[in-house]
Amino acid sequence: MNSRMALSANPYSTKIHRMDSGREVRGVSRAWSHAVEAALEEVLPGSPDLRHVAIRVPKAERDVLRLFHSDDGTVWAQVPLPTFYNGKRFGKRFDIRAIARGARELDGDPAFSADLSLFNLRLREQAGLIVEPRPSRRAFRPPPPQYDSIADWVEIKARAIRDAVGEIYIDGAGSEEARAGRRMSLVTIERLIDRLRTQLGGDTPFELAPDDSLFDAQISGAIEDHFILRRYPFLTRPSDFRGSLPALTQARRKEVVRGLWADAAGLPRDARFDHIYGALLRSAEGHPVFGDRDYRKLEALLADALRDGFQVVRMGSRLFVWSNRRWRPMQEDRSKAGIADWTRGVIVSRNHGRVIVPPHRRDGELVPGYTRNGPGEGPSKQRKQPLEMRCIERPIGGTDQAWLHAYHAWEAAQD
Repeated sequence: MNSRMALSANPYSTKIHRMDSGREVRGVSRAWSHAVEAALEEVLPGSPDLRHVAIRVPKAERDVLRLFHSDDGTVWAQVPLPTFYNGKRFGKRFDIRAIARGARELDGDPAFSADLSLFNLRLREQAGLIVEPRPSRRAFRPPPPQYDSIADWVEIKARAIRDAVGEIYIDGAGSEEARAGRRMSLVTIERLIDRLRTQLGGDTPFELAPDDSLFDAQISGAIEDHFILRRYPFLTRPSDFRGSLPALTQARRKEVVRGLWADAAGLPRDARFDHIYGALLRSAEGHPVFGDRDYRKLEALLADALRDGFQVVRMGSRLFVWSNRRWRPMQEDRSKAGIADWTRGVIVSRNHGRVIVPPHRRDGELVPGYTRNGPGEGPSKQRKQPLEMRCIERPIGGTDQAWLHAYHAWEAAQD
């Protein structure tokens, strides 16, 4: 035991009390040993890995709270917690209740030693303060939220970020139809992120040297980062998740919330947002959430069009093109002047571009449509022979717009 923690003039320092449970309680009176045993009987069955337990023991004037520690769960002894010194500088007293709360988080965790030392006590104290933060001293501030565990603290922080990035994704769509579709495909991205957490998760080392001179804020931040990375192991900057989103500037808030998806996609945080969510959709397993019945209806509509000799099908604002023996989703270029005429015109594709310029009327003349690549994608691969494709529009109900858009976005990402 650390020399700074040695007992001073304890008349029971040599006492050993063997309890009926097989446990030993050392260094306390017989009355205290029974109080310790009763408390351990209450907490250990549900938390057998606890090695630091705060116990209320009897004194003549009033009961007092004391900390007890065990190396093996069998032999328990009181931990003296006088005011200690941090190097040569006056320190502070330990918060016994915080240590007990933190012990429930860290005891039994292989990343955190249960040895009795000032450093390990400070780890548990800081973990306990995360679980149940101290109330603010400023009267105009609301009390801090309470958390059931550090994992609960991480989830509440991350949930706010996941919700905020979802709002950016949905609000960035150019139409209500697209917003509804993106809202549905959010479920696919949520599933991917949860799958990444499961695949990449596991024991992570706690990287903080046991140095008694460390500030409590450093210890608290390291514990927070450790548990954040356990829950979201793909994050490149877990410290971004420690703060409060409303306290950030708008630009900084956007950077933080986009960072969750960028890190999950394995892309830089300053990557274009459409590239980020496209990469996530491409990595996701399975289609976005819409029923098999809807998907079979889409297959039937496309099959009927192909049978009737149409290779391009427009549904709402979504385009599907028959190419290489499969229906590929494509984008419509609406920037060209002229009135689109999908039903009378044809598309002459001379390349494998991902964007279709529709057939349109210009100066009264029907001009064939064509294919090209989108902005920033470079030149498209040329076809050996031009391909002429007939177009047809298939009406769909308003209730189909959302799932159709979600499926179109998912399929487009696969290309």
